[in-house]
Amino acid sequence: MAEQALAIVEAVPLAVPWTVAQLCGWLEQATGKRVDVAPWPLTPAAAPQPAACLVHPGRLIVRFDGRRSPRHRLQQVMHELAHLIGDDPALLRWGRTESDSLAHISHRGTMATATELRAEMVGTGLAVSSRDIADLAAAGPFRSPLRPGAHRVRTLAVLWRALTEVVPDVRLGNADSPLDQGVAEHRMRVEIEDAVVALSTQLEPPPRTGDPHGWARALTDAVDRYRRAVPATASGAHWSWPGDEQHVLAIARAWKHLHCTASAPQPR
Repeated sequence: MAEQALAIVEAVPLAVPWTVAQLCGWLEQATGKRVDVAPWPLTPAAAPQPAACLVHPGRLIVRFDGRRSPRHRLQQVMHELAHLIGDDPALLRWGRTESDSLAHISHRGTMATATELRAEMVGTGLAVSSRDIADLAAAGPFRSPLRPGAHRVRTLAVLWRALTEVVPDVRLGNADSPLDQGVAEHRMRVEIEDAVVALSTQLEPPPRTGDPHGWARALTDAVDRYRRAVPATASGAHWSWPGDEQHVLAIARAWKHLHCTASAPQPR
């Protein structure tokens, strides 16, 4: 399936890195439908919402949770567009589609079916081919001039592994296997955020949301409550995870310090 997903992504007739507007423009030409991509109308306190795609006779509607991080919003949109591109081979084979046959609503959720798994794989390939991810990857300080993404992957790995072991349904695959660093970082960040969504009914954000150590402690408490199946908190599901990529790296460092320091053997 991974090879099939890669072939679908490589068949998109756009020069990498392309913009989301360019991808939507190609889809509009190929399908003869207007592509409408916009966030759900949600209040700040609303529960996290999955992305969805609805195919109308003359319109493709993609909705996503606009409160999520820029990277995760992009993954939501690409997953939904991947349903159209991947589920309708005529679009890539002949540059046209019989997409009225896809007149249904699809939601990005757990990768429980082959169709959803393929859409997430194709969506990942589309996301990392975009200008948006190229711009994010170029931002921030690097410690390794040869492999700038490798340090970020190592920084994220401990938090990613801990959260996805608790909520394994959010994993697409083994993101710490020898993948392209850009793909590995993207999957880790997306899956960390998906895990936070799953934990959101148990998660009480820290009083100071800019405090990475407060977030590390809040996530630790949420994981403990989730494992013990403690009833949801009084505030219920909400969304307040940081969207800034450097802030998430700081949280991952704080998590590693909190847990790896606590578990390290103490000198006698």
